[in-house]
Amino acid sequence: MSTIVIPPPKPTPGGGGADLGALVLETVDLSTGWQLVDSGGLIKSVVFDSGTGENTITFNALGSGNAVYNWKNSSTKSGPRWFRDAAIGGTSLVRTDSFTGLFLLDVNDTVRDAKLDFICGVARDANQTLVSNILFGGAICSLFSTSVPSNASYGVYSYSAATSAGTSGPDKGLITMLFGAEKVGGGVSYPLNASGLATNISTRSSSQSLTGGTSLHQVVAVGAYSNTSTIPQDAVLKITCRYAFIKPVI
Repeated sequence: MSTIVIPPPKPTPGGGGADLGALVLETVDLSTGWQLVDSGGLIKSVVFDSGTGENTITFNALGSGNAVYNWKNSSTKSGPRWFRDAAIGGTSLVRTDSFTGLFLLDVNDTVRDAKLDFICGVARDANQTLVSNILFGGAICSLFSTSVPSNASYGVYSYSAATSAGTSGPDKGLITMLFGAEKVGGGVSYPLNASGLATNISTRSSSQSLTGGTSLHQVVAVGAYSNTSTIPQDAVLKITCRYAFIKPVI
């Protein structure tokens, strides 16, 4: 009697059953599972709307501008940030891993209470205050006007600066960032219009090395748009951040 050998099925590209042609991004819910670092007491509350995926952040007052609350400037970072373990499928990401972060950012255009930034990305250690110890990179949205409505700019944040674009009325921002391999990394940003078409493009990278320890933090940070920007009491920022981390076999 002959033996019929049935070959095993071929693995699905991308693994994990994810459809890479229609990838569903995970929505950030800051109201649960995140640790807040806020030495200046700027965050009054955060509320998540599961229907829209929107996080409503309410601020306490920042009466005078201070560079430490501007993530794009200063060697010391005191701006509020939420963080948790950076992971894929429950497996922690470490600084020797090479992986990509894909981010889709949106901000509610009906609210412009202050000139603000928010950043979604990955850091070496979100508990630190020195930029050389935080080692943070990701996707940034900047609100550069308090007029309602007004455009936002979307771009790439890496180490202590950002490159962003906001021409032609972007509706949201699609940003991809290469992290790890012991570097902060870099990426590219598409501000998108309501039809999902890119209105501009911006890029930024940093060759700063990820040092110390191994584990990485997923971070959502907020702060003042500039060194002189102030924040009124009970100012509101309404943001949506959807993301995916993708780690290839190398």
